[in-house]
Amino acid sequence: SQSKNQVFRHEIRVPDDFFPSNWLHQTLEYEVEPMEDLQPGEIRPLVWKHNGKPVSSHMFVVGLPPNMTTHVKDFAADRGITNLYDQVLEEKLLESSEWFVFDADQQEAQKEQWFIQKYKSVEWDFNMHYIAAWNEEGRQALYGALGQGGYDMALNSIGNYFGLNSLSCFHVSFMGVSEA
Repeated sequence: SQSKNQVFRHEIRVPDDFFPSNWLHQTLEYEVEPMEDLQPGEIRPLVWKHNGKPVSSHMFVVGLPPNMTTHVKDFAADRGITNLYDQVLEEKLLESSEWFVFDADQQEAQKEQWFIQKYKSVEWDFNMHYIAAWNEEGRQALYGALGQGGYDMALNSIGNYFGLNSLSCFHVSFMGVSEA
């Protein structure tokens, strides 16, 4: 029997290693580890910065040739794609899921057409636009620009890494996401 002066005390707690300790930190940001030393054609898993573990067993990063980014940025600028991104963000030209087709800024005989869409900004609560080729001239120009930039090396590396004999490209686009 217990005396009236003694209070029964029972502690319920979770063992220290029951869940990841970072769950207690509400301000923790999940960032992927930067890949500054990734060599052209090299493939690595995409990993979290805070623990070095893979983001997914299906997510990888492939090193691009040194001038690839500059080449594709120049391609986009030459066609007015970069300026259009600035416009849609500053002037809010599109509502959620709206899109339109535009002619590329170029002097070629065969005009490239492209389309831009503001993708599900209300449903997903963010500001994402993507731009992709609308006609065959635009598609061929983009594939050519990727090839001239050395993207074939990246595709070859992906094929070799996964033991593939061929790859298929479903849809190539420029994508821009902001918090605006």
